[in-house]
Amino acid sequence: MRLDTTKTPIEYLERAGNKDAITKAYTHLGSMKFTKDEMHQPIQNLSGGQKAKLLLLKMILDQCEILMIVAESLLHG
Repeated sequence: MRLDTTKTPIEYLERAGNKDAITKAYTHLGSMKFTKDEMHQPIQNLSGGQKAKLLLLKMILDQCEILMIVAESLLHG
């Protein structure tokens, strides 16, 4: 899965182009703590963490099967 960095996050997530799809994209991006400004700027201007969250959100919305492995930090005391 690749990011089209010329699109905005809203354009990247919504496919149908209808009002319901756009509203759903706004809702999901908001749940991932994207600001309204970030939702409307080209993906290329986002941080690496924001791009990662956007890809994760896209995989969730596309109902991809995801296996996440989280290693426990060795630095806890």
